[in-house]
Amino acid sequence: MSRVNRTISSNLVFLSQYAQSIGEEDFSSFMDCTPEEFGAYLEGEPIGVQHLVDIHRYFGIPYEDFLHRDLSRMSLAEFSQLLEDHQATKGKAASASDGIAIPLVPQKASASYSERQREDHHLAGTFPTLKLPESFLAGKISKRLRAFEIEGFSMAPNVQPGDIVVGEKQDNIYDVLDGECYVLVLVDGIVLKRVYLTTTDESIFQSFRLFSDNPEYEPVDVKGEDVLEIWKTCYQLSGM
Repeated sequence: MSRVNRTISSNLVFLSQYAQSIGEEDFSSFMDCTPEEFGAYLEGEPIGVQHLVDIHRYFGIPYEDFLHRDLSRMSLAEFSQLLEDHQATKGKAASASDGIAIPLVPQKASASYSERQREDHHLAGTFPTLKLPESFLAGKISKRLRAFEIEGFSMAPNVQPGDIVVGEKQDNIYDVLDGECYVLVLVDGIVLKRVYLTTTDESIFQSFRLFSDNPEYEPVDVKGEDVLEIWKTCYQLSGM
């Protein structure tokens, strides 16, 4: 087994433990690999390039650190600081080039994002970032923006799978405007829908009826208490 492969094997064990500590029990699932493939990597088999990219995108670990640095020698606190320092460096680089880094929630991370929100383990800093020119944001505060990679055809033809939608955080459930498009982070997933309020009594939780632009999809009713976050769509980037 080569030194690099030994380091990768050790780091995969460490990341499995870290993933469990933040509520992601099945570490291999977000890598989109079989248990057999994952076991082979632990035994020192060369890691697939796409799986290496998955790890980088999901955790935000610099490639050099993952391939050449034994993370198992670090405490969880030291590892968290490594991720924060890397994210800060990326943010400074983006600002220096007239760009703002916005956390991007990839399709594969959607389920774990919702789970973290429910368990109060939201770690936006571990996600990859989408860099947008500062002028493009038109004065919006970047910390209140999040980008989501869309899957499925429910909002076709206006939004296609693989498109990226940037949303602005909505703090008040009553600020939702009927018929506008929102990204809703629910207890069981993330959806992009046209939202309508179905109750108006402010003494109780609002409930929503969610409509797709694609007429083949039926409306869905969602209880207000099942909504963890609301992001009003403000930009759409196609083909990314």
